Amino acid sequence: MRMGAFAVGALCVLVRCMELNLTNKRALVFASSQGIGRGIAEALIGEGARVVLNSSNEERLQAARRQLGAEAYIVKDHSLPNAGAELVAEAVGLLGGLDILVLNGGGPPTGTFEELSLDTWRSAFQDVWMTPVEAVSEALPHMRSQSFGRIILITSLVAKEPLAALTISSSFGAGLLGLINTLAEQLGPSGITVNSIMPGYTDTERLKHVRQDPSSLAQSIPMRRLGTPEELGRFAAFLASEHGGYFTGHAFAYDGGALKGI
Repeated sequence: MRMGAFAVGALCVLVRCMELNLTNKRALVFASSQGIGRGIAEALIGEGARVVLNSSNEERLQAARRQLGAEAYIVKDHSLPNAGAELVAEAVGLLGGLDILVLNGGGPPTGTFEELSLDTWRSAFQDVWMTPVEAVSEALPHMRSQSFGRIILITSLVAKEPLAALTISSSFGAGLLGLINTLAEQLGPSGITVNSIMPGYTDTERLKHVRQDPSSLAQSIPMRRLGTPEELGRFAAFLASEHGGYFTGHAFAYDGGALKGI
């Protein structure tokens, strides 16, 4: 049976979803040479965005840029003081402005409270807290001037459901959700949205650092599998698009149903 033009169009919407209209949008994705950051960069590039990658590993960045078709990359350890602001300033120089800022990181050291030194806490504070603050501070004048901006913080499910072995992530992650709510209230009138994506157990190198067995973890998730960076990336691209323009101040759990809280 042949389908009419309306039926074909409706099917196209269902299968292709929707056009995200990200062509030529200017984006910076922190920690994007592998894992979740790379998945987000790949999705943005696939929708036509001009993306600057970042990592402290130039070899991985070169490979990612070549494979993904990114516009440029910046080699910088974003955990260092003022690196967040410097990264944004460099990206603005390369792109001629900034529309989308994705704040991703590799995750702070694991351990219980008594296993963590005060120096570890101080270093993690710079990496997990101050780097996003610096980056947002540098990005805001550019976004305000164009009455458009998308800020996406990649936090963690432990921001809402703490784990004993992830003391630092649990602590700072919860604080970042408060920052997101505050920024959403302040920046909404300027057309800037601020949201968080909280990955649950995702198939990345990070799982090796938290000493978890992927097959066992999958059995604790209602979907009975781990998430993928590519799936998360597509959701991030939606939030960055014009269709995500009425979502702000939210923390979205990307977890296959693992979060038990209401």
